[in-house]
Amino acid sequence: MLPIMGLTACSEEEVNTYSADEGIYFNQRIRVGNILTDSTNFTFVYIEESQNEATVSIPVQLVGRATDEPRPVNIKVVGGSAKEGDDFVLPVNPVLPAGASSFNYEITLKRSTVLQEEAKTIEIAIEENEYFRPIITHEITDIQSGTDVTAIRHKIEFSELFTAAPAAWYTYIYPFTPQCFFLTCRVMNIPRSDFNDTSKISSFRFQYFMSEMRKYVAEQLLLENPDPEIFDENGDTIF
Repeated sequence: MLPIMGLTACSEEEVNTYSADEGIYFNQRIRVGNILTDSTNFTFVYIEESQNEATVSIPVQLVGRATDEPRPVNIKVVGGSAKEGDDFVLPVNPVLPAGASSFNYEITLKRSTVLQEEAKTIEIAIEENEYFRPIITHEITDIQSGTDVTAIRHKIEFSELFTAAPAAWYTYIYPFTPQCFFLTCRVMNIPRSDFNDTSKISSFRFQYFMSEMRKYVAEQLLLENPDPEIFDENGDTIF
């Protein structure tokens, strides 16, 4: 009886993960927890002003076997407020490379002044072609609630707006405002992206920056024509 019961238990736990059909799906995952997500948020605020474009990469995963030949994939824009050509550029004739089980679908985002006021969106979807058909269409991300996300559609939202304070802007030391952020980066000659990396800017280094910014503002106030960026909309100094 024991061997029979053991065989039965194994058969109940088996999961069929392969089909003769082959497909692809968007495999963008959150680092913590390895959870699939069907959206990407991007902001130009951490990109230097001299850069007019940025690239967003969406991982595409194969379901099936890699082949010796590259295979075209069919990914199309199905919605969103951004306009192709003016606001973004899609890859030309994207393919799954020979011998590969995945690749990055790279979308070029264009920077415009409009993004300082509002976000734009792009919605893309994988469509069936002669090489791939939809196999994995969604993934459950919460077993208890049954919540799932789509694996064949993806939404990109991009702007030049802050959704939160940068990771290395320690708000318990000094309150965050975009104006303070931009002025600090300019005066202290710090790449914007550094403020989103706590390994580059510690709390002690941040305290030093704030001390130097207060000195900078005090020195500017002694000048006949101080830096106008040290004042807020009410005419008060921001440091």
